[in-house]
This record gives sequence, structure tokens and C-alpha cells, in this order.
Amino acid sequence: MKTIGLLGGVSWHSTVDYYKYINTMVNQRLGGNNAAKCIIYSINFNDVYNAAYRNDFETISALVTDACLKLELSGADCIGLSANTIHRFAADVIKKVNIPLIHIAEETAKVVRKQNITKAGLIGTKLTMEDEFYCNKLSKGGIEVIIPNDIDRQYIHDKILGELTQGVFNNDTKKTLLAIIEKLNKQGAEGIILGCTEIPLLISQADCTIPVFDTTYIHSEALVEFALG
Repeated sequence: MKTIGLLGGVSWHSTVDYYKYINTMVNQRLGGNNAAKCIIYSINFNDVYNAAYRNDFETISALVTDACLKLELSGADCIGLSANTIHRFAADVIKKVNIPLIHIAEETAKVVRKQNITKAGLIGTKLTMEDEFYCNKLSKGGIEVIIPNDIDRQYIHDKILGELTQGVFNNDTKKTLLAIIEKLNKQGAEGIILGCTEIPLLISQADCTIPVFDTTYIHSEALVEFALG
């Protein structure tokens, strides 16, 4: 079994789910007392938040790449960045480390296409929804991406940073997010990508009438496949 290197803490709430999913999947595959060989380097999300507020992407890149180098030096065989938005710095990490980075958007595109879906709604932080680093990966995977309007994008972004990353799960927020998903469906989205690893803590497939893609679960599955493949 290979060792998974997981960059955590962005936020720690979703890192908990990564650890649970990864170990559950390994045990389901191997049985008995088997669990994942996994190294987690958890960074302080407040450092990332403050740098993002200043649009200081160089500092965030340095925080992320430094953590990934430490994972490599600690014996990790691959890197998993446990947040969609942090993949804005995936290219920087790839330049620095000598082990594979399993990209969350690439893996998500594969799973979406397996369900014969070519148009998918995407919800996440503003950077994830608006920046090319994420949508381009989905497009290259054969997915036409539909994103919410300006007002809805701002709402989602604010709720992620103001509530979900702080462990606050509000029923009114859930209702509004589901209404936004319904709008995307009416615009032609055949499925919805939960492009923030905190959103699945609030919304699941049971809440929606169209396929929902939990990127935390999908990414965890890909990391386990690498470790056991």
C-alpha cells in the first residue's frame, strides 16, 4: 500500500471527512483491521483566509507548497489537496514536489462523464466558480460548466467562508443553496458538482432531484485507488 499525503485544515471540518472516507474505503477493499497509510499536514486556515482577503496569492502558494514538500519529505507517495479552491495552487505544487498530485477537478470530471452527463452546475467559492484553474479542468474532461449568477455566487461564497468553514450549518442557508441548485437545473445542468469540500457537510444527494457530485468523496476515492492500485 502506498502512503497518501493529505494537505488538511482548509477547513478542518472537511479534512475529518477525508480521513473517514479514505480509511473506510481502504478497509472495505482489504477487510480485517486494514486502514490507510496516510500522512496529514494540517495548515491554519486563518492564515489562508487572511492572505486571500488581501489577494495575497503568493503567500497562500508558499503555505501550500511548503506543506506539500513536508508531506513528501515525511514519506508520502502522492499529494491530495483537501479543498477545491486550494487547487488554484496545484500547478505550483507540481513544480516543487516529485510525487504525483491527484487533482480533485480531473477526478470529478471522470466521474461526471461516467454518468453520461455533459452539462453540470458548479457551486463553490467565487475563485472556484470564476477562475480558469478549476473550470478548465472540467472542460478538458468533457463537461460544460454552468455557474450561478453574480448575486448567487456571492451568496454561496459568503456562506462558505462565514458559516461552513466555521462549522455552522444553517437550515435557511441550505434552503437557499437548494434553490440555487434548482435554478442551475432549469438552465440545463444535468447534475451538480459540490465544488467546495464543506458543502457536502450541508447538502447531499437526498436533498436533490438531479445527480449530486460530492467532490470530497470522489477525491478520497481517487486517492485510495492510487494507494491500492
